[in-house]
Order: sequence, then C-alpha cells, then structure tokens
Amino acid sequence: MNGVAGLDRGGLWLDRRELWLERGGLVAGARGLVAGARRRSGFVAVRRGVLVALAVLLGQGRGVEAQNALPTLSISSPSVAEGAAGATATLTFAVRLSAPSGQRVTVKASDARTGTATLSADYEIFSDVTLRFALGDSVKSFDVTVRGDSLDESNETVVVQLSAPRNATIATGTGTGTITDDDAAPTVTLTVGRSSIWEGQPGITWTTVRATLSAVSSAATTVTVSAAAGANADSTDFALSANKTLTIAAGQTRSTEDVRISAVD
Repeated sequence: MNGVAGLDRGGLWLDRRELWLERGGLVAGARGLVAGARRRSGFVAVRRGVLVALAVLLGQGRGVEAQNALPTLSISSPSVAEGAAGATATLTFAVRLSAPSGQRVTVKASDARTGTATLSADYEIFSDVTLRFALGDSVKSFDVTVRGDSLDESNETVVVQLSAPRNATIATGTGTGTITDDDAAPTVTLTVGRSSIWEGQPGITWTTVRATLSAVSSAATTVTVSAAAGANADSTDFALSANKTLTIAAGQTRSTEDVRISAVD
C-alpha cells in the first residue's frame, strides 16, 4: 500500500491525507469532531486537521504510563548509642529508590518533631534536607547529630518525614531514629541518721532512714524500707513508721522524706 504507514489491525493508519482510528474512538481537531468522517472496513477516516488533537491524546497516554512506572522512595529507621556527656554521635538516615531511574529524582526530608528526644538537648536542630538522585542513583543519606549525656534514661527517638517527591512516589515516608541510652543505672544507698537508739530515753528513741542515688536518673526511683532484728534484739523492740517508701524524684539524688525507726519500751 503505497504512501501508507500502519499499526496492526484495529489500530491506527496514516497516509498522506488521512488518519485512521479504530471505530468508537473520539477525536477532536481543528475542524471539529471527526470533520468529514467516513467509514471504511470498520474504521473511521479523519482528515489531517485532527493530528494535533491526536498528539495531545497520545501524550496524555504516555504521561499515565510514566506515572505508573515511577520508582518508589523509602527511608530507613537507624539507631545509635548516645555516648558520654560532651560527646556526639550520628544517626544516619538512608533514603532508597526501589530502582534506579532515568530521570532526576528529588525528595525533601524534615524533622517531624514527634519523637521523644528533646531538640537541642538530645540532638542538634537540622534544616529541611533536599535529597537529589542523579541518573542511575539508588540511595542517598543524611545525618542527624546526637548529643551525649550521663543521665540514665529510656531510649529516645527522632522522627523524620519525607515529602514533595519529584519523579518518584513515597512508599515508606516516615523514618524513626532511635537514640539508645548507654548509661548505667545508678545505685541506691540507705543512710541511717542515728546509729543507736535507746528505750525510754527522750530524744534518742528514734532514728531516720533516707535514700541517695549514685547519679541522677530521668525517672523517679522508689525504695521500700524494711528492718530485721539483730543480735540481742527481737522484732518487738522496734517499730517502723507507717510510711515505708522512699521516693527520689527524677533529676535528684536524695529522697525528700524518710522512714522512722522507733525503739519500743
């Protein structure tokens, strides 16, 4: 067929004068809807004025196909030990593409401010980060600086959120970085105010017990006090006060109350 180019049957044909679309297709062109159309062998013949409209339709189809083929982005959830007071550590978040792309991909990473770590105290503030993937790249990373301390505490978290992807979609958009506490728990010591008490002697018939910590803790510490009879005494020779629990508040090293031990005559 001279001067004719075509696809397989039921598809699209083009010669010097006419464009052939399969029956039922809707085409709009400079001359209106299917201007001067005629049917032949199950096809509709459309004049050359519709070429621009067809190019637009085909371009939209390619856009949908490209959208469906976009790679996805996922962010990791790293962890790091916080380190000693005055030292710093690094949380490294990795953002990965599901497959290398033939287009330049960008995405923004931001502090979601929903983690349990305290900004400035536990980690340094960081601005929004724009990650740029060159052609063929599959992973990019960025760091968050962690500040160490000597405080016994629970593990803490920094949450990072991905947004504004370009030439990709987001599969895993939230990364949770964990700051692992590496400080030993403090030890508790009980201190007795007076080492000896006497039966029937005013002013010296009782003593107190208080608790101290070897270092501050981020959580309150409670201690329950009990007593047992020693040499030459039995349990009827003394009595403990009704309150037998000592509490050391978070950030403190001494209990604010005491337990009283009284001699019984």
